[in-house]
Amino acid sequence: MLSKDDLPMSPSDFREAIAMYDAVLPTVTDKISADVLDVPKVQTKILANYGVGYSHIDVSAASKHGIAITNTPDVLSECTADLAMTLMLMVARRAGDGERELRAGGWSGWCPTHLTGTKVSGKTLGIVGFGRIGQQMARR
Repeated sequence: MLSKDDLPMSPSDFREAIAMYDAVLPTVTDKISADVLDVPKVQTKILANYGVGYSHIDVSAASKHGIAITNTPDVLSECTADLAMTLMLMVARRAGDGERELRAGGWSGWCPTHLTGTKVSGKTLGIVGFGRIGQQMARR
């Protein structure tokens, strides 16, 4: 069973999967409650979460059924830092303003003071928290 619609599976979809498959790969938007895990015969041995956290999975209920839970804790650290850097550069250089102006047909060409923004070179970045993502930001 594969959710080809890229939408969260329903509780009944998960109950069916848990009764039929050895491994189930939920995403962070899929809620795996004790009710979802309450099936007559649990086939699933592992819930391999497709993401960093697992707060959407009832760990206690899964343990009672002998289901292991895994996640991918470092898979998005670099990606998240890249996006944070992108947003920081977009704000500093006013890239969003320029993009919106261009799409609206309002750009009339270069001039020395239009959408100047500010440089990030030579600036100091304050990083609150120095976990995996904070460390990746520091590397950038």
